[in-house]
Amino acid sequence: MRSNSYKVWLDEQSACKAWCKLVDAGMPPVVRVVPRDPIEARLLRAAGTPAELIGPEPQPSDEMSDPGFWDEMGRRARPSRAASRS
Repeated sequence: MRSNSYKVWLDEQSACKAWCKLVDAGMPPVVRVVPRDPIEARLLRAAGTPAELIGPEPQPSDEMSDPGFWDEMGRRARPSRAASRS
């Protein structure tokens, strides 16, 4: 088992913070561009998650948020009974 003194722990922590700042400086900012479920987005906002990590809520014009889209996908996924009888 490894045992560090408080001073060693503080030195390692400050070195890690400096390294993390260098890595963060070289990376682009994190932004979510995929729409998130409105309920999940509301919960994340209530928890204090930054808006750029939550991403946009789906707009009514989004194809996948339209219930008709999923109905059509379901019809394509399974053959109709009329087609199977012939």
